[in-house]
Amino acid sequence: MNTTRRALVLCVEDENYIREELVRELMRSGYDVIEADNGLAALELLRKRAPDFPDLIVSDILMPHMDGLEFLKQARSGFEQLDSIPFLFLSALSGRERMLEAYRAGVDEYLVKPIDIGVFISQVEAKLRLVKRIENRRQTASLGDNAKNLSPRELEVLMQLVEGKKNAHIASFLQLSEHTINDYIKSIFKKLNVHSRAEAVKEAIKHRVINP
Repeated sequence: MNTTRRALVLCVEDENYIREELVRELMRSGYDVIEADNGLAALELLRKRAPDFPDLIVSDILMPHMDGLEFLKQARSGFEQLDSIPFLFLSALSGRERMLEAYRAGVDEYLVKPIDIGVFISQVEAKLRLVKRIENRRQTASLGDNAKNLSPRELEVLMQLVEGKKNAHIASFLQLSEHTINDYIKSIFKKLNVHSRAEAVKEAIKHRVINP
């Protein structure tokens, strides 16, 4: 069974019929969606859900209580985790200066209403693919070159740690002394920049150094 998590999109739009259409098309395209009808309500929703944030945010600009530009500013400044989440504006404001203002504020894409749904969904997909590529590179880089320097024997020991084996069992399985296994584990910790067996296992699985 595929247990891959569906990407979550926050849709912020004060016009009910537009928001309903966007939500419907996003869900039809395989996304989970949460929604708000203005920037203030969207901020409150983010606070309640923290740290379970959306993977992408779509927002109108002209809205009551808090417009899209202020919402973007407060979302990015108030939640550090949102700094790398794509933010798309959908707006009837088509002037060049308006668009430049939005890009200077940090929006990642600006689509002018009426929205071409096909283009909109394509932009959502493209932005999420870009984030995924960046995240994959970041995860690989976070391990550094040290992870690549794990010796074949250290990889064997790491696999045993992933399987939850104790040092004595690892020593018996690999026909080595417990003292030698301890030395290998210390070296693994240093190369992965971790301080415990649990952290080593987590990093190994997370960054696909080894598959459980």
